[in-house]
Amino acid sequence: MNPQISIIVPVYNVEEYLKVCVESLLKQRLNIFEIILVDDGSTDGSGVICDKYAESDKRVKVIHKSNGGTSSARNMGLDVAKGDYIGFVDGDDYVSENMYELLIKSMKEYVCDISVCNINLMSENNEDEPYHKNAKDEQFNRESAMKELLTNTILTFSVCNKLFKKSVFNGLRFKEGIIQEDMDIVYKLVHRAQKVSYLSTPLYNYRYNENSTLRKPFELKRLDEFHVRKEMYDFYEKHYPTIADLVYFRLCVTGSKLYNLVNMEFKEKSHEYTFLIKQEKSKLARLLWRKDVHPKVKLQVMALIISPKKYHYFMNL
Repeated sequence: MNPQISIIVPVYNVEEYLKVCVESLLKQRLNIFEIILVDDGSTDGSGVICDKYAESDKRVKVIHKSNGGTSSARNMGLDVAKGDYIGFVDGDDYVSENMYELLIKSMKEYVCDISVCNINLMSENNEDEPYHKNAKDEQFNRESAMKELLTNTILTFSVCNKLFKKSVFNGLRFKEGIIQEDMDIVYKLVHRAQKVSYLSTPLYNYRYNENSTLRKPFELKRLDEFHVRKEMYDFYEKHYPTIADLVYFRLCVTGSKLYNLVNMEFKEKSHEYTFLIKQEKSKLARLLWRKDVHPKVKLQVMALIISPKKYHYFMNL
């Protein structure tokens, strides 16, 4: 009998946290599920830990591969997953023992293709707080989900606090070799969903990661976010034109932020990256007349129109 849920865990040099992660998954209140540990060329003891779990519990499957990054590991897991539903957990995080039970219950109760839960943020001091503090259980149709996703507040761009019907991944995989791989794929998955459900309870525990690319000194690889957001804007302009201007605003905010970082770290090359602050002001100006745009956002839009170079200076006044 095939498992109901396949939980894919990319593993790379996380031996300090891996046991807590896997134990939390083995405690899930589910009848039939599989855990796919993808050892992405770890150089510590992570691969050995994976093998020990596979030897002791038939629900655990292990794949060892050369290092290719998180997207590569997740894609390999997707290619072998047998479940009708797909979940993702990072190897240094862990989940509540009823997370997938509640996600699949919500998915079936509301006839959804994707179910989402709140996230518990674990700080470097082991203090925790919910990602969305004023959350309530909600359901979204496709268009409202695509709009909500832009705020990265309730649904979020992470794949790890979600359960997906496997069918939404048909012909779609994570883009390899980029950062912001979650942002790059989540909106495409939500686009394929008829309905999305949200649980306000924090069930996914996210650890603070001091080695995250976004916390390291700035490097030009960070510009991946601009290109991901540009592709996102093109997608929304085609499929959701009434929302596209909001996507364009966030693209311009990202470009302004990245241009300022380039200017600080690579000032002598900043003239090569002025494309980051080029904007079509008419698209931004349209937001000023919309009743569904918050006044605070309109102030941000005006600051961006006045000077994309000094936008973040204005916002910090």
